[in-house]
Amino acid sequence: KNFDGLISSCLTKLGILPAEKLLIETVGSSPQVLTPDNRLAFISQEMLQNEFHREFGKLATQQLGLVGALQAVEAEFISFWYQLPKRLTLNPNRKPTSEEPMTLGHLRTKLSKTLDSNDPAVAKWFSRRKRLSDVSLSIPVLREVFAGLWYGITLGVNENPTLFELLQALSLSRTGGLFKGGMTAYREFLIHLARRQGVHVPLKTECRRIFVENGRFIGVQVTGHGNRVAAGGGILGCSLSQMDSRTVFSGRQWLSRKKKSLIPSGWKFTVALTVHQEAVPSKLLARSVWREKGSPILEIEVVHPDVQTEGKQSAYRVIYLRTVMPFSDESLKIEYQRLIASRMTRQLMEIVPFLEFHVTHIYPDFRTGGGSRAASFGLMGDSPEPVQTDELLELYSFRRLDSIPDNLLVYQGKGLGSTSGIDHLRIASDESYPELGNLGSTLAALESVAWLAHRSGLAGPFV
Repeated sequence: KNFDGLISSCLTKLGILPAEKLLIETVGSSPQVLTPDNRLAFISQEMLQNEFHREFGKLATQQLGLVGALQAVEAEFISFWYQLPKRLTLNPNRKPTSEEPMTLGHLRTKLSKTLDSNDPAVAKWFSRRKRLSDVSLSIPVLREVFAGLWYGITLGVNENPTLFELLQALSLSRTGGLFKGGMTAYREFLIHLARRQGVHVPLKTECRRIFVENGRFIGVQVTGHGNRVAAGGGILGCSLSQMDSRTVFSGRQWLSRKKKSLIPSGWKFTVALTVHQEAVPSKLLARSVWREKGSPILEIEVVHPDVQTEGKQSAYRVIYLRTVMPFSDESLKIEYQRLIASRMTRQLMEIVPFLEFHVTHIYPDFRTGGGSRAASFGLMGDSPEPVQTDELLELYSFRRLDSIPDNLLVYQGKGLGSTSGIDHLRIASDESYPELGNLGSTLAALESVAWLAHRSGLAGPFV
């Protein structure tokens, strides 16, 4: 079962229509983790216990304590994030309207006090110090399983999170959803929703200059306008490194304490395969994460193309393969990308037998000298025609690390939060709270909007 979470709450407050809610799929959004020896679907609590019993046995599952901890506090985690707008809303005395825990630290303290301390297997999940490495000693493969789970939920890499962070991530996966059409369609939907609320969103307009005077943000200059647009506050949606080349400082620059941009840990690399519908095994969920010791994580997403012929659904499926490339100059070399793409595809073929006979299209076609529509991987002995364009080079055209688009960058560790270090300029990007995945930028945006509301004399982000 999936529950309404923070983003769903925000969309409801912004007036999403019932028909628009149908664009968000909640069934199958939780990830399945695959390793060479195990297959676990992180679904409902009852079924999750059966999954662990099947893979590791009842005794090891009881000693792990995860299912018991999840049963005790899953609702608390979901409520904590669902109530975030309320915590950011002030009453007439300028105090928060919510009496619930204000921070994750407060929540952890509350949960540890209300938990049954007689069960140490459950209690360890609320320790400040216990990490994944501590519980994986008894079941070594858990290191790979939970690293895959972490990526499946946050789309980030963390080899050794705390148990409390893992418990929160698993709880939040119950509030996840998939937007039909992917992130591009979701952005267009948000712009449409904003315009419905009266927001002016000019088309094909880019921020050219950001003006900071005496350490304080004072306005911007956009394409198509020669004059500066004055502003009393702003929210930055890109990385701080992207901001540097556009910022004009004046006055007493020493007053500016702008934070340093995070150094990315990697960037997302994707290959898409179109296959016959019958090639996809029934036990392969919509989202799976392959994790093998010593190898990069491989995300596998199966998508139903929105194509109909004479009233019949498409007989094809698109399988997206994603991994995180190292943030290095080597990862930008076309030969390295071909090698990684080939390994990703061959790994999928080991997971899904006979898949090579069902591939009809690859994008980008990474094979040296391969035809853009040829389906061979060198396994069937055919000789595809030469390509007219190199799709891999065309899609990943950036040749410098600082040219990689923000939406492809991956961060890990402690984020920047929602403050930039420049007065009256906030940030809401993947750098804010990378440990929360897509929820991190939403949290930063709400904090930033609440700040703008408070300084304007309003109660909070939605009132």
